[in-house]
Amino acid sequence: MKIRQEALNFRKTEILSRADLEVKRLELDSLLEAETPDRAAIDKSLRAANAAQFTVEKAAIDHQLAVRDLVTPEQRKKLEKMREEFEAPAPARVDPAPARNDASGGTCFTCARTARNNASGGNE
Repeated sequence: MKIRQEALNFRKTEILSRADLEVKRLELDSLLEAETPDRAAIDKSLRAANAAQFTVEKAAIDHQLAVRDLVTPEQRKKLEKMREEFEAPAPARVDPAPARNDASGGTCFTCARTARNNASGGNE
C-alpha cells in the first residue's frame, strides 16, 4: 500500500503543479501580447513560470526516489529491466493508439508495474 499511496500523493501534486504551470504560462503569453509590453512584468511572470516548471520536475524526481526507497534491491533490478524493455522502440503500427500513461495523465510506469508485480504482498 505504501507505493499506491505514494503514487496517489504524486498524482495529486502533479495535477495541481501542472495546472499552476499552465496558468503561469497563460499569464506570460498575455503579457507578451500586450500593445506595449511591460518588460518588468514579463520578467516577473517568466520567473514565476520557471519556478512552476521546477516544481513539476522536482515532484517527479521526489516521487521516483520515494518509490525507489520502498522497493528492495532485487525489485529495483526487475524494475530497471522492465523500464529498459518499455523504453525500447516498438515496431511501427499502422494505426497507433494514443499513449495511456503520458505526462498528462495516468500512473507512472514504475508505480503501475511495481503495484501489479507486488500485488501478492510485496512492499506496497
